[in-house]
Amino acid sequence: VIGQKFEAQTELSELDEEGRIILEPEKILQTHTKRLRTRDINKYLIKWKNLSIEDAIWEDE
Repeated sequence: VIGQKFEAQTELSELDEEGRIILEPEKILQTHTKRLRTRDINKYLIKWKNLSIEDAIWEDE
């Protein structure tokens, strides 16, 4: 076998009326608390269902 092995995505993502992917959280990969003046802001690295781990993004609480 030459090159990297890739696994094909077999499940299609659900789309809204405008053709955008509807994101559904699968799991929280990491958490982080950021201090903003006198308030703590919790942030979560979200792995989205049917998307690769490279597409995970940080979301505020």
